[in-house]
Amino acid sequence: MLRLLVLVLLAYLVYLGLENLLGKLRNATGGGPLPPPAPPPRVTATVHREAVEELVPCARCGVRVPRSRLLARPGGEMVCGACGDRG
Repeated sequence: MLRLLVLVLLAYLVYLGLENLLGKLRNATGGGPLPPPAPPPRVTATVHREAVEELVPCARCGVRVPRSRLLARPGGEMVCGACGDRG
């Protein structure tokens, strides 16, 4: 058990020595710490939307439907598709 403890301590000291040596080499060559990474480029997304369509209530049931989906009945009545199918 004592030998294992000595081996771990020796390995730790070798690690510290290598880190110290590498640090001195970095400073001697002017490497220094690495600069922070550049921020990612900003991406803007453009959403293309269709023109807003007016909602008009159905003359029979009162449900609001886009004007282009209304059906014209005889007498000028504007009804939705469900009411137009019923006659």
